[in-house]
Amino acid sequence: MGQMNMSDPTFSLLTRSHTCELRNLYEITDNEFVLPLSRQSKDASAIIESVFREGEYVGGFLDSKLICCGGYRLIDERHAEIHGIVVHPDQRKKGYAKRMIYEIFHRARG
Repeated sequence: MGQMNMSDPTFSLLTRSHTCELRNLYEITDNEFVLPLSRQSKDASAIIESVFREGEYVGGFLDSKLICCGGYRLIDERHAEIHGIVVHPDQRKKGYAKRMIYEIFHRARG
C-alpha cells in the first residue's frame, strides 16, 4: 500500500493477552456498537472473548501501543464479516482505518 514511513503502524493478530488493551481502546473511542453491550455485561472482557472465539482481531501498533484494531470472522469460503474498526482519537485522520481494512481483507483471504 505504498511506502511505509516511521509513523506507520505495525499490524499483527491480537491474542487474548491483548484483551485489556483492546477493551481500553474501545472505551477511549467510545465505540457506540461495542460499549452498549459491554455496559450491559458485568465483564466487557467476556464480549471481547466471544469475538476471539468466532474470528480474529488485528491490531495496529505504534511504539508498542495499540492505536487501532478491527475484527473479522469467516462466514463461508468466499465471505467474511469485518467489524469493530476503531482508531484511537489522537491517531484519526491518518488513514489507519483504511489500512486496517486493507490488512484484514488480506488476512481473511488467506
